Amino acid sequence: MKSSLKRVITALLAAVMLAAIPCVPAFGAQEYYVNDGENTLALADAYAIGADGSTAKLPERGVYAATASGTQLLGGSEYDDEQPNIPNGIVRVGLAFGSTALDAVHLQIKTGSGFAFGYYDSDRVFQSVGSTAESAVTVIADTNVTVGDSAF
Repeated sequence: MKSSLKRVITALLAAVMLAAIPCVPAFGAQEYYVNDGENTLALADAYAIGADGSTAKLPERGVYAATASGTQLLGGSEYDDEQPNIPNGIVRVGLAFGSTALDAVHLQIKTGSGFAFGYYDSDRVFQSVGSTAESAVTVIADTNVTVGDSAF
């Protein structure tokens, strides 16, 4: 009787563990937060803009890095223990500020020549308005503050 009970318990535990396997991150919804937790964007709906101005939809699965020549697959799993070979080039990061947007963002690079600041015009051409050789920058939302009779 005890042997049968142990077998039943073992079988139930095995069934529960097998049922939980699809819950690992690799089988996630593939949605990423944009601005805040209430606004998500499916990876399949995101676009990358290359250094030459070309655009392409991002692939639906895997982990990718944006590079000057497009996107590159870094690995099929978050558990890959390897260093991907990413070609050197310009990586452009677009930030949008609004009522539900982030208050600030911190960007940091270990190697490279710094950061350029600008915007994309209506033709999706990057217009540079400034640059820095620093290896880390913090971008905050443009906020007008009034102190007394002065606005900053």
